[in-house]
Amino acid sequence: MRVCLLTLDLAGPVRNGGIGTAFAALAEALLAGGHDVTLLYPAAYTEAAPLSAWAARFAARGLRLAALHGEGDEARLSLLAAHWLMAHDFDVVHYHEWRGVGFFAAQARRAGLGLRGARLVCQLHSPTTWHRRHSDDFAPGPEAAAVDFMERRSAELADVVVSPSRYMLDWALAQGWDLPADRRVIPNLLPAGFPEAAPMHRAVDEPVFFGRLEERKGLALFCAAITRLAREGTPPPRVAFLGKVGEAGGTDGLGFIARAAAGWHFPWEVRNDLDVEGARRFLAAPGRLAVIASSSENSPYTVLECLAAGTPFI
Repeated sequence: MRVCLLTLDLAGPVRNGGIGTAFAALAEALLAGGHDVTLLYPAAYTEAAPLSAWAARFAARGLRLAALHGEGDEARLSLLAAHWLMAHDFDVVHYHEWRGVGFFAAQARRAGLGLRGARLVCQLHSPTTWHRRHSDDFAPGPEAAAVDFMERRSAELADVVVSPSRYMLDWALAQGWDLPADRRVIPNLLPAGFPEAAPMHRAVDEPVFFGRLEERKGLALFCAAITRLAREGTPPPRVAFLGKVGEAGGTDGLGFIARAAAGWHFPWEVRNDLDVEGARRFLAAPGRLAVIASSSENSPYTVLECLAAGTPFI
């Protein structure tokens, strides 16, 4: 089949991220199954090499990267992707609900403007309202309501909705989302070549916060636990934070950690520059324990990667 994967997060241009890893792994699996695969990336954002370089790297693996270099808000990027899709023929189009990237493509098909022969598959990963609710974060304005609407309708207008967990499907239904009858739970895939190993058993002397440095991922809980250990006279020899910078406690993750660590008399470090492979190597060092402290989760790659690599985690 001719398959298009429409995403605003893609492992490669974006160093790490659950959605980006899921879409890259799905592309590899579909290619291995004999399908013709196009990765549609509407944005101009890249954290490493230029998008032209990533297009060449994907092409060397048999994958086509259509980078549209779009700028602007969610509606503009979604509309840009829809115009591109209406000019091409695909049997299946996958997109995530996050940021409503598939909204205008789904609306265009509903209006009879294109994509007549394509099945639309919406993957539920991290709805913005769900994320804000579990981050104690109020919507900043009407733009947030618009994005919430786009995310919801992009799922409702799909032919199939897929989630890596039953939990996220149940959450959407509980919020009143009118999802299609074809709803499936399909776990995330690991990227090709991800090493699998037997579980390691070892002494622990460095807890590592593993996840985006933000409220929902449990940053405050982790820092409070470390502070409690220090007050009780049993501090760890060192502590690390492994993940991209988010927001917590009304400030960015780095500022929050700096405040929380003001009374710590042991070394600590933040690593927010590593990709999936780099994170795996970091956690494989002797004495490190991955701590996944999320207050609410869908089906995070942090757990899947630790299980596959045999990395000790709690």
